[in-house]
Amino acid sequence: MGESNSGSAAGVVLVNGRTRVWVRDGVLHWQRGRSSLTVPGARIRRVECAESSLQVDFLDESGTAATLTTRHRNPAVTAALGAEIRAIVGDAAPGGSAEAVRRQVRRVWPVRAVAGLVRRVRHGSRWWRAATVHLCVGLPAAIWLPVEPRFLGVVAWLVLPLCPALLRAWVVMAELDTWWVMRRRGVTVRARFESDHQSESATAYVAHFRTLEGREVSAYGQIRSSRDEIRYDPQDPSQVDAVPRATRLAIAAGTFMLAGVVGVAAGLPALVWLVLLVAQRF
Repeated sequence: MGESNSGSAAGVVLVNGRTRVWVRDGVLHWQRGRSSLTVPGARIRRVECAESSLQVDFLDESGTAATLTTRHRNPAVTAALGAEIRAIVGDAAPGGSAEAVRRQVRRVWPVRAVAGLVRRVRHGSRWWRAATVHLCVGLPAAIWLPVEPRFLGVVAWLVLPLCPALLRAWVVMAELDTWWVMRRRGVTVRARFESDHQSESATAYVAHFRTLEGREVSAYGQIRSSRDEIRYDPQDPSQVDAVPRATRLAIAAGTFMLAGVVGVAAGLPALVWLVLLVAQRF
């Protein structure tokens, strides 16, 4: 038949094939496939549990009697859910009137998938828009534009996403975005450093300093210079930087060898393909 899931907050969820039944916030939720029905407790008239079957009688929007039935292989599940439904029978809305029965039919999966993709492209991050352009514009261009060898376009299209992904990973590992923020608007102040005994790292520290406004801030870090100075972001004082310049360069170079080099190499086929395409015009 199916299975049931339960939780202390949500209660019993009866699952029987494509049918799911549960109670939440004084409302009975009955879902089958793409169709869903919500019945307020004030609309329910009778609940009957007989062995593995569950029957709920209610009044729809027009006052006509209607019945919902389902089964479950475990009689204890139907009994528990029936008890939850009986507990909400007669519950009215805060204003004293019964809420309406609501019916909803979800769109078919392909339509929902396309709508979700459009929503992500329009309102999501720039990475979704870039991926859409890469798929809808890049692939046809790589296949149809006459560049020899013909396989170069497809290879370039396949490996090109690795270029921004790995370069972004390099920026994150080297904390170059933090370095850039500190370089543009960071403020350097004197700080008192203490070892972070709660961290397993021997170099972890806690820095205590005052902002220009006189606010006392404690920030955590891993690497610091020998100077008792720290640079913080005025817009977010918890964002600090005490890494020496030489150490920063070494970290950037090391992480570039791990991720940045591969990222640059992944962009070379696309660059070669573009050069060959432009060369055909001359």
